[in-house]
Amino acid sequence: MTGQLITPQSKEQLFHSICNFAKQYSTGVAILDTCHPERPFVYCNESFAVLTGYNNDELIGQNLSKFIGTRTAENLLEALNDSLEHARPFETSLIHYQKDGSPFWHEMFTHPIRDEHDTVQYIMLHSKDVTYEKLFKILSKLEHEVYSEIEKEGELSGILQLISTQIETYYIRNIYCAIHLTQGNQPFATVASGSMPIELAHVLLLSN
Repeated sequence: MTGQLITPQSKEQLFHSICNFAKQYSTGVAILDTCHPERPFVYCNESFAVLTGYNNDELIGQNLSKFIGTRTAENLLEALNDSLEHARPFETSLIHYQKDGSPFWHEMFTHPIRDEHDTVQYIMLHSKDVTYEKLFKILSKLEHEVYSEIEKEGELSGILQLISTQIETYYIRNIYCAIHLTQGNQPFATVASGSMPIELAHVLLLSN
């Protein structure tokens, strides 16, 4: 899907053309102005507004930094910004945040758009929420890691610890993961915990 769109039009004609083009898409499309150093949104279609949770008025004049949060990967962000700065086609998926703070995996394709003088005037951004696809891949990866440890005849405690740690790493929300054993309907012991000290996880278990 990557590539550069070249159209023999002035910047003003180009803007109206690509906005009309973006309206036809059922997926999210936003237009960024490359002539401004902040590369603000100058147009967002309805699907892009729904995807991000903002209305159109809240998005125009803003840029992609509006969706950055605690779990947005810095290296992917740097690569994206570099491609935008140099008006290069780019494709990536990273964690962004909606208006209400909900994280989602944001798949993006950028297309530099040139005017009649072969000058990049805009970048068309195609967006899609791929959270469920990413979560499926993450669960498959964790399943593979667990089976690998079982085949190595790893200790059960080590396998449970692996699960707790990796769930915290992979999950897109900031969470703590711990695994508890129960005896009947009563909590019995905490056997694994990710970043939270296992003793504290056990105290919290008993307090509930």
